[in-house]
Amino acid sequence: MADEKPAQSSSHTASADDVKLIAGYPGSAILVDATGKPIVANAKGAGLEKALSGGAVADIEALIASASSNAIIASATITIATSRGDMVLDVTATPLLAPDGSVEKTMVIARDLTMERNLRSTLVE
Repeated sequence: MADEKPAQSSSHTASADDVKLIAGYPGSAILVDATGKPIVANAKGAGLEKALSGGAVADIEALIASASSNAIIASATITIATSRGDMVLDVTATPLLAPDGSVEKTMVIARDLTMERNLRSTLVE
């Protein structure tokens, strides 16, 4: 998985450190700038990057905004409606601080909980 190449957003340039930061994460990982615009995503985060760029995931955008504005790690379980049914994600947004203490970027990682939730529902029935 570490050999998967990260996808760079066309409107921002990612540094080698930005790419290195997210490249080895086994799930979806995206780095966004201080305004919440995607900078770079790993291979598994490419779809989520497109959704963020298109404004299709308001709950994740709100989580990123909360993490950035308060300079705190923010985490939530978010359900996204897709053409194949609901997708359940455990999303964590971690602000990365500049030397002056301001939030420079935010790293967003997501773990897909959909299968786990579906299996749990099936077992309960």
